[in-house]
Amino acid sequence: PAFTVERVFVYRFDGQQWNQEWVVSETAGDDLGYSVAISAAGDVFAAGAPMRSECCTIWPGGIYVYRRGTSGWYREALVVPTDVVLNFYIGTS
Repeated sequence: PAFTVERVFVYRFDGQQWNQEWVVSETAGDDLGYSVAISAAGDVFAAGAPMRSECCTIWPGGIYVYRRGTSGWYREALVVPTDVVLNFYIGTS
């Protein structure tokens, strides 16, 4: 079977144990979570989705940026290439 990534699980350490805080899921098939980068403060993270595509089979990819706010996590931005190139796969790492 093919390896697919579709979700990102966010955990927070409360001083004694890790607790699941949030689960991120975007478009099925975009390989969300293929790569992840977390800010030093832990309140922002970016998740790569190299198979993200607006249409067809171009797969330029994308990077979703999430931030923790006062009422929880939310998507702050979606970074996509401006010059779409066939199989660019932005978000691989």
